Amino acid sequence: MADVGSGAGALGALWGKSAERGGGKVNLLISHLLDTAAEAERIWDRLLAPSTKKTLDDVAGGPGRGRRFFAWLCAAHDCGKATPAFQFQWAPGAAAVRAAGLGWHERTVANPRLRWRHELAGAYLLKRELREAKWAEQQVAWVWPLIAGHHGVFPDEGRTEPPRAGRGQLQGGADWAQAQTALFERFTLELGFTDLHDVQPTAVPSRATQLHLSGLIVMADLIASDERHFPGVDQLENVSMTHARERAATAWEKLRLRGGWGQLTAPGPEAFQARFGHDPRPSQQLVMEAARRMERPGLLLVEAPTGEGKTKAALIAAEILAARFGADGVFVGMPTQATSDPMFGQVRAWLTALYPGNGGCSSNRRTVIPRPLSRASMRRAARPHCH
Repeated sequence: MADVGSGAGALGALWGKSAERGGGKVNLLISHLLDTAAEAERIWDRLLAPSTKKTLDDVAGGPGRGRRFFAWLCAAHDCGKATPAFQFQWAPGAAAVRAAGLGWHERTVANPRLRWRHELAGAYLLKRELREAKWAEQQVAWVWPLIAGHHGVFPDEGRTEPPRAGRGQLQGGADWAQAQTALFERFTLELGFTDLHDVQPTAVPSRATQLHLSGLIVMADLIASDERHFPGVDQLENVSMTHARERAATAWEKLRLRGGWGQLTAPGPEAFQARFGHDPRPSQQLVMEAARRMERPGLLLVEAPTGEGKTKAALIAAEILAARFGADGVFVGMPTQATSDPMFGQVRAWLTALYPGNGGCSSNRRTVIPRPLSRASMRRAARPHCH
């Protein structure tokens, strides 16, 4: 039996994706965590709005810290797989983990009444590791739900505890704790932190920011879980952030993911006429002035009779607010197919005026067309116009 030692030896056995879900080869857990962190870096560099980056920098402790902290959160998402409750589930992987010196009581961990999902286990392990690293409790309290909720459900904290009837078998004993700590240490050091305490943020974000982060973690995990772009890596010596970044870059290009506006130039007084071909009505001028006076991001509600030009006012207001507060795009939602069809044409015309010469899209902008649209509009939307 292999010597687990400090726990680092187990990293070459703990699996994250089975061979069936790894393109024919098992993907080690540490490999998947680093892949997800590397994809998070891509999301930061190519997708996030300037306002989001600034918010995460403020949370993480200052300019330049948000990117690394975000990547660390994404790396931590599947840490709960480093438990008997998960590792027993795939027989070839379980055999390798046992051979590395980590065991469990089979009947206990396999008992369906004692099921402990890996995202719940992850929150449990994360809380333990962060408290041992002397994180402030207020920071622990907002970070663990991101791990517990990365499959879409945010549980009560009590559910993150292992079932008592498992008698410690689901989370493992001292050898397992060493391996779990080694996992945290590995991806923390790979991302450039000196230790786990160095990761600690300096501010508690708003609930809105926490939900935003949760969605981004899900996105990074979803991309990094695609075996077409991230085939299994079954040898620990082949696992590194350098390799993960190469895989993430290839995946990003193949998926053709693009960001939005980036840093938009504030539209001047002439913008309305340039976009729509006529001067603004008094009501539209009022909306633009309101957008320019807003002290912080928020809701701008426009009420006016039909035909007054609310759509054009809203689109130019979106430009103003995006430029002022670092937003990265616009979403136009309509309640019915009948209202979606004409709105689609207006939005395309606005984008064409905003980015002339490319059919309404620049090289890093896309028009996303959700349902419902008529078949004729869908055919028009399908014509190649964004590259």
